[in-house]
Parts: sequence; structure tokens; C-alpha cells
Amino acid sequence: MMALQADDCRYRIYRLRRGELQLLGTTDTPEGIGVALVLWHEEGEFSRRDTVGILDRPVPGKTGRWLVTPFREKRGAAQAP
Repeated sequence: MMALQADDCRYRIYRLRRGELQLLGTTDTPEGIGVALVLWHEEGEFSRRDTVGILDRPVPGKTGRWLVTPFREKRGAAQAP
């Protein structure tokens, strides 16, 4: 279900902590995203200041698009770290 940095997986789950974007894991299914987030939350993996992002990459090797962006909006526009 979950793999760390598997390039061929469709979904990539990130955490933005103190301006650093960190890849937490990857999965091929939407269900895997939910399971991973719940497990990481229960293990205390997230702090209150962390933001979570989910990148959808239907075509391996392509950039993809954010389903949930980890970047907080400032002055009406999303800001990358």
C-alpha cells in the first residue's frame, strides 16, 4: 500500500514543515492516502504548524497537480517555500 518515494506510484503525500517540503510517502490509491494520513496522525507525525499536500501524478515522471496544496495562501496567492 504505502511506499517511500516510489516514483511509479500515482499519489505523493507531502508535509511542509518550517518551509521545507518533505515527501512522506506514496500510494496508488485514494484509499491509501486516507489510511496513511490517519496512521501518521495517530503516531504523532504531524505538528499543529505542519501543512499536508497531496500531489496527483497520473502519468509517471510528469509533474502532476496538487489535489491538496501544502502552501498556505498569502495575500491571495499560494506561496511556495
